[in-house]
Amino acid sequence: LLSIGGRIFHQTHWAPLLKMQGSLAEVKLEVLHADGSKLPMMMNALVRRHEGEEFHELAVFSARDRHQYERELLNARQRAEDLLRREQESQRELAEARVRLELALDAAQLSQWSVDLPARERRYAPEVALLLGHAEARPVDAAAFLTCIHPDDREREAAALETFLDAGGSGERQHTVFRLQGVDGVERWVAAWGRLRLNAAGAPAAFVGVLQDVTASQRQRAIAEDRALLAEQTLGIVGHDLRNPLFAIQMSADTLARRTLGAEQQQAVVARIRSSTGRATRLIADLLDFTQARNGRALSVNLAPVDVHAVAREVVNELSVAYKTDRLRHVAEGGSRATADADRLSQAIGNLVANALHYGRPDSPVTVMSVGLAGEVRLTVHNEGSAIDAKLLPRIFEPMTRGVDSGDLRSVGLGLFIVREIAMAHGGSVECHSDDASGTTFTIRLPA
Repeated sequence: LLSIGGRIFHQTHWAPLLKMQGSLAEVKLEVLHADGSKLPMMMNALVRRHEGEEFHELAVFSARDRHQYERELLNARQRAEDLLRREQESQRELAEARVRLELALDAAQLSQWSVDLPARERRYAPEVALLLGHAEARPVDAAAFLTCIHPDDREREAAALETFLDAGGSGERQHTVFRLQGVDGVERWVAAWGRLRLNAAGAPAAFVGVLQDVTASQRQRAIAEDRALLAEQTLGIVGHDLRNPLFAIQMSADTLARRTLGAEQQQAVVARIRSSTGRATRLIADLLDFTQARNGRALSVNLAPVDVHAVAREVVNELSVAYKTDRLRHVAEGGSRATADADRLSQAIGNLVANALHYGRPDSPVTVMSVGLAGEVRLTVHNEGSAIDAKLLPRIFEPMTRGVDSGDLRSVGLGLFIVREIAMAHGGSVECHSDDASGTTFTIRLPA
């Protein structure tokens, strides 16, 4: 009845074990069924002796159900081991993905934030503290973060997020850029990105996002825009303002070419050519200074001991002749010695005087004062007349800034800008005070 495997087991295990230990328990064997199939059986065997005779007492029962159970148990165990192995692989891959994510966040200097729904409660990772100007990561609550958002950007940032959440996200990415005023006094530009995370039912469960310091890119963009504006402004000056004196020179040359003018008429035409040439020369010089300053380089100055009273007096005398006016006055007070570039001081005073003659009351004097103080020299130009628009004052020294008569082609809006650059090149400053009662006064302060 035993199968071949059972016979081998009988010879190698069953018989020897019975002889050694006198019994066998739970031995699994396969016997041959009458139909030729193998039938799993369980057997217990015990050696007995009676009246000198030895015999084996066997208890045998079918193990077909048990065999099936054990097979299913083994299969289940195999499936469990496979599932455990796949789970372990998934956990390992998840851990690797988490490490890669952390590396990516660190490399891109990204900080995580989220919004719980439906309460819409903001949460920020400890690394966000670095964006707020703290020296190291620390817990950050929503109130602390919102307080640091620039007042001009706070409402816009909140409205952008609320609008995105109200719309349900629609699978799109939310993106805003705003400024943070750090506790260290540094203002940073920050970009915020985020998307909605959906639950099993497909409804929004949370908003997850990242923050990034984009101050450097914003600065680069501002520089690029500034350069584009510089190119546009330069072309505008060359194409519009320089065209006028060149046209006047051309017309004067055509007039001289007729050779029908008297001596007095010729002198008038020559004077017009000289005036237009001087205008073009000054315009080109201003343009060169403007380009140098806007490219981040200070104006060149040749410092030497100078008499500021003498410089101011000479400028007033020259401009009185140039403008054919007796409105210019010079007042000197205090010491006259300073270390400065005399030509640059003359240029600055000339720009301020030209500005005062143009915008001041026509029948009022323009006063140039040179004042020597302990450790400081002041040069002031004052004119009477209407005050400068209060909205214009904060940017009065910016290039291409003109007053109400901006259509006047004698001014390209560079004069006051160059005055400021000259003062800064000397380590000094310039300021403006203007009201209807006292008029307008520009004051240049230079170290003596």
